[in-house]
Amino acid sequence: MSNTYILQLQSNPNYCIGVNAASAGSPLVLSYLQGSGSKLTQWVLDPNSMLITLAAAPNLCVDIKGATAQGSQLVLSDILLGRQSQQWNWLGNPPYISNIAAPTMVIDNSGGNVTAGNLILIWQQNGGTNQQWLRTGVQFVEAATAAALASA
Repeated sequence: MSNTYILQLQSNPNYCIGVNAASAGSPLVLSYLQGSGSKLTQWVLDPNSMLITLAAAPNLCVDIKGATAQGSQLVLSDILLGRQSQQWNWLGNPPYISNIAAPTMVIDNSGGNVTAGNLILIWQQNGGTNQQWLRTGVQFVEAATAAALASA
């Protein structure tokens, strides 16, 4: 579990990146975070392959739907090793998560709309808060949630 994360919106950590279904083609959306999230909001970040896979379905990863262009939607896809549209850099320029195929493009909460179900896209990095993400280890969220419940 040490490489399982919740990708929280830095400006409002009550929201995170998720999907509505663990199936290929499912769009990435902004999800309201409850506790340590669910398997549909937990991601495995592999620094060797640079893949971001869904914890609920390790054969599915974050990919760009169609062309690697500004405004393209992010979806779950079957892993195709070496496919750069599925490779991400979350270490080089935090809090941004950039795409290997298009390094100036980052994961973006469309229009900065902080509403559950809002689409997650790629967009030219512009410094907006809708492009800044926290990588929070699931084990830390679980510990914080347990501590909060114990003190209530």
